[in-house]
Amino acid sequence: MSNKLFVLVFVAFLVGCGGGGGGTDSPPPQPAPDPQPAPPPAITQLSFLTSNNAELDADISMTIDENSIMGRVESNASVDSLVATYQFEGTNISIDGVAQQNGISASDFTDLVNISVENADGDSRTYQVDLTKYTGLPVVYLTTENNAAVESKEDYINGTVA
Repeated sequence: MSNKLFVLVFVAFLVGCGGGGGGTDSPPPQPAPDPQPAPPPAITQLSFLTSNNAELDADISMTIDENSIMGRVESNASVDSLVATYQFEGTNISIDGVAQQNGISASDFTDLVNISVENADGDSRTYQVDLTKYTGLPVVYLTTENNAAVESKEDYINGTVA
């Protein structure tokens, strides 16, 4: 009986110890890092390519300055259904609230247009696009000596015409 009592006490002792691995050698779980914010929305290039706009004589690369985008059509081409090609930082782009497909969607650029780009965080930036159409009138560029202002039709200033 003493063997049975010994085995019973031994089993009770093992059960009381928990029988598990004991310590916690693994580090506590680390919280997930905060997601990085999306880059700010921006248009880095806007152009009208002849490959997407048969009515154009040459590609038009627009100039971006702050929130304005400007350019000129050098021919008497129609601008009421042009397809713009964009390079931008963001997830989507729209013209006057209408979603655009880069290099596919046609829009009317006869008047000023507002183009908005949005990033993954929902931030947006709006640009005003001014595509000036050739009027048929000559364009004359006058550069004065020392960039002096032309203030009178009576007082002449040296300059060059291009």
